[in-house]
Amino acid sequence: KVDVNAAAIELDAGANGVVINAAGVLDVDATGKINIATSNANGDALTIDVSGNGGADITIGNAANDANANLDIVVMNKLNIDVQGTDAADGVEITLGGDNADAKVIIQNNSGNDALTVDGLLDVSVGRNLTVAGNLDVNGTTTTIDTTNLTVEDSIIALGVSGSGTYSTTG
Repeated sequence: KVDVNAAAIELDAGANGVVINAAGVLDVDATGKINIATSNANGDALTIDVSGNGGADITIGNAANDANANLDIVVMNKLNIDVQGTDAADGVEITLGGDNADAKVIIQNNSGNDALTVDGLLDVSVGRNLTVAGNLDVNGTTTTIDTTNLTVEDSIIALGVSGSGTYSTTG
């Protein structure tokens, strides 16, 4: 055990770097902030490798109302999230803090305009055009189309169809 009581500890290393191995828990605790900086422009500048079946948790803040508890990820090129799970529940999951309209996941363009918004009430807003490559099913009580021009490829539009899904082409 090494116990150092100093205002600052500085480790300088040559080309081989500094390696810290811990058989148990490695705690880094600071009342200020913890900076990890590199000037490496080649390859991976920062790697966090959690091998095995453990996982990694990042907890920001210590209370639900901590106004400064933000996690900002700024990437100058592209952010890749690659989830290579094999179980049915694997994937990317985002859990909102409340089941209300104020809790939102917002994807914005570089100008700060909302491109896609999903709120805690499960309402979705799209900032501009939406293209659906497959079928579009609308399961609601009211469907409103507010548009100047409507183009429908099919010449037969069935109105008042319910239950059997059959309709007459006459009349």
